Amino acid sequence: MPFRLGKQLAYLAVFILFWFGVVSLFYRTSIKPVPTCYDNIQNQREAGVDCGGPCATVCVPANVKPIELVGQVIRFSPDPTHFSLLARVNNPNTTHAARNFSYSFFLYDASEKLVKTYSGASYIYAGEAKYILLPNVPLPGVPFNTVDFKVESAGWLPKDTFIGPPFLTSSNVTSETEGNRITFSGQVTNKDTVSFPRVAVLAIFRGQFGQEAGASQTEIENLLPNGTLPFSVIHPSVPNLDIAGTRVFVYASRP
Repeated sequence: MPFRLGKQLAYLAVFILFWFGVVSLFYRTSIKPVPTCYDNIQNQREAGVDCGGPCATVCVPANVKPIELVGQVIRFSPDPTHFSLLARVNNPNTTHAARNFSYSFFLYDASEKLVKTYSGASYIYAGEAKYILLPNVPLPGVPFNTVDFKVESAGWLPKDTFIGPPFLTSSNVTSETEGNRITFSGQVTNKDTVSFPRVAVLAIFRGQFGQEAGASQTEIENLLPNGTLPFSVIHPSVPNLDIAGTRVFVYASRP
């Protein structure tokens, strides 16, 4: 190869490498998407796809099971124009809790056509079973025959980062019937080490044969450590209630 041609080829190679470097730098700084925790790619030292590492989302092991419905949804009719729905859910995982999960009640008519959907959100601790109440809702314009309940998403965390259930107890529960309503009153004591901004108190009433005959709930606020606050749960009076069989459940999300 003539010396002059070799020199020209060398210059050409340097020229190509130079512009390749310029284009690559421009692509990396101006065009290439910046890695994020929402790009559906495992990058930027993530432990999984868009989880772990710099991402706030915790990587959930593949063996974590979904929150499950226990039995069937129970329907109550406290009066001719309203209804309530009660679902019992269970977290089968003893290593993971959900600080938040979304759920929906689906109402269907006799032809299995969707009539109405009621959605909400809650939380559940590792290994916990709890009740979810949709209380005293006006009847929809179209009659419904069946109800389905589904958990649609859950923000799973290792149980050590969402420890519970908290140490809350109910005591001194009494009942009083006045006219067409019954009131359960008592107090909740916080035996935990943290304050709870909101505490839900759920009462499930039972009939003379032990069946669930109604449910109602209330909420108390700002329950301090070692503190005690009163509560009252009101429900329309139901015939043949077993007052002594009423069960009170206390729920709170750890801050």
